[in-house]
Amino acid sequence: MKSVHQSTITSARSVNGFYKHGDIFLMLPTTQDIGPCWTGFTLEYNSKYCLPEELSDSREEGLVDQRKDLVHLTLLQELICLISIASGDVLRLSYNRDVEAIPAPQRSIDNYSSTVNLHQIECTRHNTDKGFVSNDERFDFNEGADEFFTNYFALSASERRLIKRSLLLFTAARNISGGNLLDGSYSLANVALISAIETLIAFHSRKEKTETCKECNAKIYSVNKKFKDFMCRFGNNNSALIKKMYSMRSNIVHRGELFDIDTYLTTFSVSDYDLHIDMELCVRVAIFRYIRELSIQGTP
Repeated sequence: MKSVHQSTITSARSVNGFYKHGDIFLMLPTTQDIGPCWTGFTLEYNSKYCLPEELSDSREEGLVDQRKDLVHLTLLQELICLISIASGDVLRLSYNRDVEAIPAPQRSIDNYSSTVNLHQIECTRHNTDKGFVSNDERFDFNEGADEFFTNYFALSASERRLIKRSLLLFTAARNISGGNLLDGSYSLANVALISAIETLIAFHSRKEKTETCKECNAKIYSVNKKFKDFMCRFGNNNSALIKKMYSMRSNIVHRGELFDIDTYLTTFSVSDYDLHIDMELCVRVAIFRYIRELSIQGTP
C-alpha cells in the first residue's frame, strides 16, 4: 500500500519553490487550476506519520475500512494547520464543498516528487512582532520553522494529540471569521482563539501541582492569570491587548455580548476588524513560539 499522498492546497501567496521536512511532507508548485481569487501549491505527505489512534480506532465497525482509506486526511489536516501557523497564510484543501461533505481520498504516489531546478522556500522571516506578518507575495516561513515542525513530530502520540487540539481551534477561529458577515462570527472566533491558548496552557501545566491555601486548603487557581502569564511569555507581550482578549471572551461566553461587527449589518466596524487581526496574530505567535521552544521533555 502506498503511503505517500498528494493534495492541492489553496493559499493567499504563491509557492514558487519547495520545502521538504524530512520524510514527513513536501511542498512544491502546483499545476492545478485553482481559480482567479486564490493561488496554491501541491502538498505531498507520508501517511505513516498519522497518529496511531487514527489508524485503528473506530466506534462503528462498519466504518473501519472507510477510515483506513481516509486516514491520510487526518495528517493532511494537521499539516494544513501547522503550515498555516508557521507561515501566516490562510490555507484550505482544494475540493468541491458543494458536492462533497468530506474530501475524497487523495491521490497516492510512489515517491516524493523531484525538486530539481526548484529553489528552497526560505525560513528567514524575523520573529519580531511585525516580522510575523509577511509583506512578500512569495510564500515563506518564519525563522525557526524547521524546529517548529521537528518539535511537533517528535512529540509522543498522546502529547501530539493534545497540542493538535490547539491547532484545530486556531484554524477554526480563522474559518469562523473568514466568511462573509452573515456566515461568520468574529465573536465566536475570539472564543476559539482563547480556547486554543487555554489548551496549550493545560498541556504546559499538566504536570504541575496546584497550589492550595494554607489556611483553608482550597485550591489556588487563576485561569485568567495563567492566560496572561503564558501570553506575555510566548505571545507578543502586549499586556493591554492580552487583557482585552480575555475580558472580551468572558463577556461573550458569560453575558452574550458580541462584537459590533457581528451585530450590525448596516456598517462595518473597522476597529473590531483590526482588533480581531491583532488578537489572531498574538495567538499565532504564541502557538508558534511555544511549539518551536518545546524541549525533548515536552515543555519549554
